[in-house]
Amino acid sequence: MKPPFSIVVVVYNGLPFLEPLIKSLAAQTLHPAELIVVDNLSADGSRELLTSLLSSLPFPTRLLFENCNRGYCAAANRGLREAPGEFVLLLNQDTRLDKNFCRAALEGFADHPRIGMVSGRILRFDGTTVDSLGQYLSRSLYPKERGYNVPWGSLKEDGREIFSVCGAVAFYRREMLQEIAFQGEYLDEDFFMFFDDIDLGWRAQRRGWKARYVPEAIAFHSRSGTLSPGKKVGLFFRRPLELRYHLVKNRYLTLLKNASRREVFKALPFLLLRDLPLLFTLLSHPSQGWRLWKERSLFKRAFLKRRHHG
Repeated sequence: MKPPFSIVVVVYNGLPFLEPLIKSLAAQTLHPAELIVVDNLSADGSRELLTSLLSSLPFPTRLLFENCNRGYCAAANRGLREAPGEFVLLLNQDTRLDKNFCRAALEGFADHPRIGMVSGRILRFDGTTVDSLGQYLSRSLYPKERGYNVPWGSLKEDGREIFSVCGAVAFYRREMLQEIAFQGEYLDEDFFMFFDDIDLGWRAQRRGWKARYVPEAIAFHSRSGTLSPGKKVGLFFRRPLELRYHLVKNRYLTLLKNASRREVFKALPFLLLRDLPLLFTLLSHPSQGWRLWKERSLFKRAFLKRRHHG
């Protein structure tokens, strides 16, 4: 009998990370039914290396090539649609897993049939700093990673019920993905990248699905989050303008699709305090204001998707 889960990895110019990631998948004590890697038009030699690395794995693999970079969400959806299994583990390229991760994480689904998302204990590559113990919404309805940038040894257990899971290492139940999909999309492809994980988790919560944190499932993630906790906002201002555009756009697409009027009214003072500096920084570049106007159809579509999800 094949294991009930698959693994999907999206790759884009990820050459330095690929060998450690693939080795960690090969070392799993529970192997997947299949590994699907979607290359999003890499130009750094990732495609050639992947062909070599996947040939040595002890379980079935497929390498899918995108002809153009339509964004992380589109590439991930392609892999998720083609992945067999009752559960799917979606991974970023800059991750690697402890050898018992898959076995331990799958146990998180066993408690209840409406647990649709599982997060492990995601640490940085230093093995001690927390990257994410699952996601929650702040008072400004902004997604936060539990334990972000805090040494693991200084944290106390904070319960296993969470709001959503970090998309870098996200385990999903297939039934949940099918239920919350919109026109075949699990991750919203209008997002391109960023906020797609909290949007998916929020949609799932509205449909009655739950998320679980499993500390025994350990993973590692290298993100541009090596700043001290007080300087995380500075990360936004140091990102390229293109990425800042998607961060701001997707922030409001997420709210339009998921937040109730009551939630927005309650959060409004905190929301304004957090968002006004970010909006000002983005809109101080005239081309970005014009781009938001040209792509206003995305916001109209967000209302249609909201009605679809109920």
